[in-house]
Amino acid sequence: MDLTQFRHNHPIIYVPVNTLTFWDLFTAKKLSAWKKSSGASLETWLGVISEFEVQVSLAGLAYDNPGWVYPEITEELPVLHASSLGHPLINPEERICNDLDLPSPGTALIITGSNMSGKSTLLRTVGLNLVLAYAGAPVCAADLKAAFMPIYSKMQVVDDLTQGVSTYYAELTRIKKVIEAARAGEHIIYLLDEIFKGTNSKDRILGTKAVIRMLSSLPTLGLLTTHDLELAVLADENPELVKNYHFDDQIEDNRISFDYKLKPGVSTSTNAIALMKMVGIDVDN
Repeated sequence: MDLTQFRHNHPIIYVPVNTLTFWDLFTAKKLSAWKKSSGASLETWLGVISEFEVQVSLAGLAYDNPGWVYPEITEELPVLHASSLGHPLINPEERICNDLDLPSPGTALIITGSNMSGKSTLLRTVGLNLVLAYAGAPVCAADLKAAFMPIYSKMQVVDDLTQGVSTYYAELTRIKKVIEAARAGEHIIYLLDEIFKGTNSKDRILGTKAVIRMLSSLPTLGLLTTHDLELAVLADENPELVKNYHFDDQIEDNRISFDYKLKPGVSTSTNAIALMKMVGIDVDN
């Protein structure tokens, strides 16, 4: 292939050389001979190079993070145990780690909390570490044990004007895929971030309750974040499988702070009004 570039790299010399030596014919014959002898192996070579690059990347991740651990992947029914689980992309000096325990099929954690308290980050933390675990990489945790489970998420959906799809309908389509996979018997883990935001509060609560009840009856594990404290009653209906957890905040001197620690129970704090006032919206008038 380098020889074929001669005509472009040295156009003045190329004309007489090609005229005297049939340069193009020579290089074409060389390339044809190579294809016959080695061309069939090209796909295998590229596959080996690709695998090597993957292994080097994972090795580099392990080298750069000596405090991370290799997870235990089991063939059991859906299970997830994690100690000091942290977000892999957050600066270690700022990273806050949490423990998680989803011990049996049907377990669902309903996570409440105020804005910016860490709910969505927790879902991303779980998803990213499971992806690393299934790839054979170390994870950002002190300990992690998980069954192999396809990961289904609803973190962010967008509308599509070209297809006439609203944000709410796009979200419904995503939730439908989660339910269909669970009903098909897949041992999945789902990460749902404030579902059904595109509808009124009454329908949102009724719909979310129906989804969690359904998924908890199937061989799944899941985490759901929400601002709707009414969903906490699901834990009263099925205390063995549905658990309430929350993040909280502290407001002092018109400043909001967070500890990003996951705690059992339902959130008792809100900060929406405080945040409005902080950005200059006078909600008292």
